[in-house]
Amino acid sequence: MIYGGRFDAQAWYEIMDKYEVTNFAAAPTAYRMIMAAGDELSKRYRIKARRFTSAGEYLNPEVSEWFKKHFGVSVSDQYGLTEVAMILDNYPFMPEKPGSMGRPLPGFEVKIMDEEGNELPPGESGIIMVKKNPF
Repeated sequence: MIYGGRFDAQAWYEIMDKYEVTNFAAAPTAYRMIMAAGDELSKRYRIKARRFTSAGEYLNPEVSEWFKKHFGVSVSDQYGLTEVAMILDNYPFMPEKPGSMGRPLPGFEVKIMDEEGNELPPGESGIIMVKKNPF
């Protein structure tokens, strides 16, 4: 199902409840708007989602935690490119680290590099390098 209207938290709750949506994907801004609509709406509707996913910008861990508290399912962040599709994913069968974009999907090697092309250790910020494995 694709919703073509301007995003609105009230409409989101109504659609999720009416159509019993089980898998929902949106940009973090939509998730923040749902959260900002308050706790009261979350109590009025039956949200049956088994998976929430997000990509396109940074998803702050507080949003994921809010969804876990109110709907029993956290928001899994992902990373991808329009030309390639998803590259990193928080797999539903693995524990998630808050604030993480997950692990590489099969067929991709992902490293964090500095500006000189040197691989950086875990926890360091840098440039995301993606190499497609030739299999």
